[in-house]
Amino acid sequence: MVDFKMWNLFLNVLLTTYALWGIDTEFKRPLKVCGIFADNMVLQQGVHQSIWGECDPAALVSVKYLNIRVKTRADQDGKWRVIMPPLDYHSKGSILTVATKENTILFDNVLVGEVWLCSGQSNMEWTLQMIAESKDVNRKDPIQKVLVERIKLDMLSQDFLIRYAKIKVITSADSENCTMSS
Repeated sequence: MVDFKMWNLFLNVLLTTYALWGIDTEFKRPLKVCGIFADNMVLQQGVHQSIWGECDPAALVSVKYLNIRVKTRADQDGKWRVIMPPLDYHSKGSILTVATKENTILFDNVLVGEVWLCSGQSNMEWTLQMIAESKDVNRKDPIQKVLVERIKLDMLSQDFLIRYAKIKVITSADSENCTMSS
């Protein structure tokens, strides 16, 4: 038979020990950034950038890119979001840093430029050179003619830079930390 007085005494001693020794019984959340952010990404130029994720509740989060640093504090659920000011075109890969007191995440080779989201089938695998040289392009169509002429002109330019990337698939398990806090 259980002696309830002894059990109660044991629980009180255990809880008092935790309180006096300052043992942290809370679960620590690692710093996370939504899965759409990754190395080699391109941020859209000229617009405010939202960057978000999760960490310990009330933790101070700092996001730094180039000479811009933005800070916020996570809410009671550990969700955080910063809004970076509009960025100018930047073709040199730089590091974007997301940090709390305990953790730091670095995204390498981050650029700022035009971001176009395209979808399609096999035609999405074409390079610009393939489009410019294609016999399938209707050069009598004014839109296609201008497109091909523009591509040829841009390919000769020193400033011409296109980064092709396949988007990482975000699963439903990943999407939990992709919900922006308000």
